[in-house]
Amino acid sequence: MFVNDLRLAVAEAIRRVRHQVAWKPGKDLIHFKKRQALGHLGATTTLDDYNRLIQAVVEDPRPRVYVYRARGSVYAAVRGNLDRPWLTIFSLAGIMEAAFPPDDIEGYLAQAGFTEMGTVEELLR
Repeated sequence: MFVNDLRLAVAEAIRRVRHQVAWKPGKDLIHFKKRQALGHLGATTTLDDYNRLIQAVVEDPRPRVYVYRARGSVYAAVRGNLDRPWLTIFSLAGIMEAAFPPDDIEGYLAQAGFTEMGTVEELLR
């Protein structure tokens, strides 16, 4: 995939997540419960709250956007700052893979596979 095509695909994926957070069947509850168990989300937080948190990250024009390549697939990753840094990762079809606050977001994004593309605002122009 050429760089311009990839930028367009990532921008479209962001638009899809902005419109509606979609998970693979059953994965929403698995990820949600894991975030609660790890203390990333409060005990009274609902799945709808978690999905709104994800949308808040991608609706903000300032977060940095990355392409993440892993296991032969390409994903979009948006680094947002809410109460702490959060990372949302989703397929180019806009299907969620994960959303969590890494302990060391700089170290996490320095791993092989992540390539910075710009801000949400820059990609959606």
